[in-house]
Amino acid sequence: MTVRLPKVRRHLSMRQAGGGTAGTTNINGKSIINIPQTTNDMQTNIIELISNSCGCSQTEAQEYLDSEIRYLRELQEADDLRGDDIGMACSNLGLDLDYQEYFINRLAGA
Repeated sequence: MTVRLPKVRRHLSMRQAGGGTAGTTNINGKSIINIPQTTNDMQTNIIELISNSCGCSQTEAQEYLDSEIRYLRELQEADDLRGDDIGMACSNLGLDLDYQEYFINRLAGA
């Protein structure tokens, strides 16, 4: 009996500043984006996105991000944090909901 595994092809591979790799893997015609990022790498990317979204400096973007995190922590400490609050923080900063993971990690102490 022979078991055949799906073919895996790496279409794109690039080096990230944090030492990880980013790439797109194709398994049976389905694309999977594999981008391991540390919280610091993600924060740098988020600050750039906020800066581009609002047309402000990176310092101002950092302040906006810090403000949203402070607000979420206040809600968390008051035991009033709801699932849509993190999505709203992303929306307030002009970020896709894909970045909710960053906020969850920050609230968890990562």
